[in-house]
Amino acid sequence: MAEEFLTLMADLDDESQRILSGWYEKLQVKGFNGVQTPGLPFHISLACFSLDKEQEVIEEMNELTDQFPEIPVHMSHIGMFAGGRVLFAAPDMNPSDLLQVRKAMKPETENARFV
Repeated sequence: MAEEFLTLMADLDDESQRILSGWYEKLQVKGFNGVQTPGLPFHISLACFSLDKEQEVIEEMNELTDQFPEIPVHMSHIGMFAGGRVLFAAPDMNPSDLLQVRKAMKPETENARFV
């Protein structure tokens, strides 16, 4: 059985979902078939936590959504994680707003694994 954990994610807007879905369809036609969690929207993974931290993760999420408005994000490239099974589009890390969200996360949260 795969390891279970919580992931704090920033979902992309509807237009980005549409664009990335189109990219993914084109990649599939070319034979690039990754392994994705069914029904999970395209997103930016911010951090992973153990299951016993659910309430802390919810509180962190609420604080971040109160603190930050929507942030425009541009994708810099498409790639595959090790093993060639998971496709990804990497966000351009130049916008300081995206880095500020990452810095605002509480590093003292026990068992947090930043991604």
